[in-house]
Amino acid sequence: MLTAESSESFNKLNLDENWDQTDTSSDLPEEPILVPNPKRFVLFPVQFHEVWQAYKIAESRFWTAEDVELSEDVQAWSSMSGKERAFIMHAVGMIAGNDAMIGETVDSKLSDDVQIPEARCFFGFQMMQRNIHAELFTVVMDIYCKPAERDYVFDGLKQLPSISKKTAWVQRHITDSSEHFSVRLAALAIYNAVFQSTVIACLLYLAAPNRPAASSTTRTAPYLPGLIRGLARLNRDNETYYRFCNLLGSILVNRPPTSIIHMMANEAAEIEKQVFADILSICGGTITLLGHPIEAAQIEQRIRYVTDKSLVGMGFSKLYKVENPLPWMDEVLATETGDEAPTQKQPPSGSSNGGGQQMTSDEGFTIDADF
Repeated sequence: MLTAESSESFNKLNLDENWDQTDTSSDLPEEPILVPNPKRFVLFPVQFHEVWQAYKIAESRFWTAEDVELSEDVQAWSSMSGKERAFIMHAVGMIAGNDAMIGETVDSKLSDDVQIPEARCFFGFQMMQRNIHAELFTVVMDIYCKPAERDYVFDGLKQLPSISKKTAWVQRHITDSSEHFSVRLAALAIYNAVFQSTVIACLLYLAAPNRPAASSTTRTAPYLPGLIRGLARLNRDNETYYRFCNLLGSILVNRPPTSIIHMMANEAAEIEKQVFADILSICGGTITLLGHPIEAAQIEQRIRYVTDKSLVGMGFSKLYKVENPLPWMDEVLATETGDEAPTQKQPPSGSSNGGGQQMTSDEGFTIDADF
């Protein structure tokens, strides 16, 4: 149920008032992966091999909060200005709260609908990983600030317009939606690709010295290396979830209308722009991290760029047709995760294909493709 505050947020986004009358779920062919399956908990023999491969790749890249070394951040944190600290704490708080409040709900909603065990394995793993994200960035908050400061940040975030808009968007398009599964799956893909892109981009300015100089390739370490490593892993996981949604979408019989996908993507981009405005308002309207000013125009263009890339990856046309204004950020993210190719393993002997559906090589699941 949407609150009055959430409804007001949507009015500000100029959403289609007739959305509830646009039901894409009726009179459509049945989706095989949604047909009630009494054997949905029986894994072998594997029927959907590309879906199973996606799960195994994600599993091979498992990490824990303890794997991210944060001790190097403590000294650097103490030397930062109060304004820089406030900015970082609120941005990190958004990440920690996002996974805790929303992530598990959206995953479990679609997981309940899917009847093939290969996909249910992935969704289960994804929900567990979101717990790790929440744990890591909550630990970061505990290291960076005192309990009273942390509580102040989390309480303040609840009052930001962008938070209520994001919650309302998720309710409208995923958790409370009666739309066809293909539409809700596309909404989850957009959620994974677009939401959090703003705070990740802003915090990557802490790694801005990593940008190659015009006359030199010398690179220095990020100012808060532990935080940057955590952001890189979070970003890679989000890309993995996004690509998995696209993989499931390629199996579906029904394809969602482009107009609805564009509408949802545009709403998400507008909410992310509001996220940036909200964080800036906390810091007096401007912020410079380590001498690098965070330019609103560049951040907003990057949001549009990320949104376009997500649409193209889903098989839809671009909305904004803009270039990436901050390509060095993608270089930092790739460097911090190693951008390694996962080791391909042979399936267990009991996982014969059983005559199940397989994807073509062009449709295969990958994490390393350009996003």
